[in-house]
Amino acid sequence: MVNWIRYNARTQIFTKSLPMIYVDVIAEALEKVRREDERRNRLFENSRKLRNGLRELGFNVGDGPSPITPVYVPAGDLDISMKIIASMRESGIFITGAIYPVVPKGVILLRMIPTASHTDEDIAQTVAAFRKVRDALRLDLEVAALK
Repeated sequence: MVNWIRYNARTQIFTKSLPMIYVDVIAEALEKVRREDERRNRLFENSRKLRNGLRELGFNVGDGPSPITPVYVPAGDLDISMKIIASMRESGIFITGAIYPVVPKGVILLRMIPTASHTDEDIAQTVAAFRKVRDALRLDLEVAALK
């Protein structure tokens, strides 16, 4: 019986195949993307609001079409990066960060992913948390390397 399972179980034959529950969930997610225009529009509107708020504070957020929001901070050492991430998380904002060699030396890349479920208050809280960390750490956002 053990040998039969080893040779006939789908995950053993097709080692790259996904379990059917994953396939079903992905299929449903793609169907929602196709049919829920309002939700998708709200996602991109929230991303636009977040980017605009951060730009007003002087942060470089790039110009990409994705709702994933990058924030480039010209203070690229591990200590500053960890302070920024800790401060943001203490404010209830989940961000991830990357430093050299993922990005050029002297730059921290912070990433956030706004969703359609975020409210204007959530966006305002995020912008306020970035203002707080910018001011507390005296971040100089006008570094030539980012221009």
